[in-house]
Amino acid sequence: MFTIRYATGGSSKGVLATERFTFESSDEGITIVNDVVFGCSRKISNTRNLMGVFGLATHRPGYSIVKKMGNKLSYCIGNLYDKDYKYNQISLGEGTFLDGAATPLTNYRGLYHVDLEGISLGDKRLDIDPNLFKRSTSYGKDGVAIDTGAPYTWLVSEAFYVLRAEIAKVTDGLGLTRQYDPHVLGLCYSGTGNTARDLPDFPLMTFHLGNGADLVLDTTSMFYQFTARMYCLAFGPSSQKGYDYFSVIGVLAQQNHNIAYDLIGKKLYIQKIECSLLDED
Repeated sequence: MFTIRYATGGSSKGVLATERFTFESSDEGITIVNDVVFGCSRKISNTRNLMGVFGLATHRPGYSIVKKMGNKLSYCIGNLYDKDYKYNQISLGEGTFLDGAATPLTNYRGLYHVDLEGISLGDKRLDIDPNLFKRSTSYGKDGVAIDTGAPYTWLVSEAFYVLRAEIAKVTDGLGLTRQYDPHVLGLCYSGTGNTARDLPDFPLMTFHLGNGADLVLDTTSMFYQFTARMYCLAFGPSSQKGYDYFSVIGVLAQQNHNIAYDLIGKKLYIQKIECSLLDED
């Protein structure tokens, strides 16, 4: 039996088993991995229609397929809301694409931590104290993690409300019609169902990471479709998840990038790219 609780809420309970997994390799061969631990969930709470979770953590070596495959992994995610997009992909081991700007990576208690130094909207660096994002070695529930299990990005409250206020200034200047929903702490607006079309002149957002690496978000990564005619900010205060000092960069913010993890070299590589181009390499 197993029980897992996820960093941004939700849990899963079920049974564990081991099996031989077969993967296609980058040279069109096959790679066989023995004794892979996987689970069958009997009860999943606080999730959104998940078919399953492909765990990428390495803090339990006997359970980690990433360690079995050589401590390297990468994934490229296009538009998560486009059901016809066929180029989303994940690579493990020697087939990993370690390209782009590199930033320090720390593997701590099953989470991948990065050094977030600031946030910009357009050309404006927001007035956010970078110390809000630092991780102590003793507290254990602070710092910034990058995660594929969390759809949205959760920032410490002081940082979130600065960002929210700046986005509100921009949207008010564009004359957008604001909508309100009691279940959403972010900002919501009337739309056509296509945020790229609804926000053609919206500035890019940039997460400034250590060593000069940037994660750049366009409107499809900043907002999500809440209903067919309403889209909302894909950010929230981490206090809503029970954390005062912990932030998470969710998977929506990672769209249109190849994100690569070198766990031996302790580096995260960020490359803004159309995922279909990786198949041409």
